[in-house]
Amino acid sequence: MVFTSRYQVLLASCGTLAGTAQGRLVNGLVDLEITERFQAFEEAQAGACCRNSV
Repeated sequence: MVFTSRYQVLLASCGTLAGTAQGRLVNGLVDLEITERFQAFEEAQAGACCRNSV
């Protein structure tokens, strides 16, 4: 796992954020982080596939 700067901020703020609005914010940021990691993985996988077929 690669610890991105966004991941570090989320991890650091886990103990300080509370309440419904903050919970939605954190959930949205976690969702964004996961989505971007999946996209990066799929791009890397596609790139590896293309390099292996040449």
